Amino acid sequence: MNKKDPEWKLENEWLQEVLNEARKQFNENRDFKERFKKDAIETHLQN
Repeated sequence: MNKKDPEWKLENEWLQEVLNEARKQFNENRDFKERFKKDAIETHLQN
């Protein structure tokens, strides 16, 4: 399969969608972890 093959284009588009979704989920997870960490520190400091 080469870059001129229509199937290659479809596979590449699919891969880009998968990578974008993986990045989105990674960022959401990281953001959640940071919020959780911040909340835990604030809760600990209040006690």
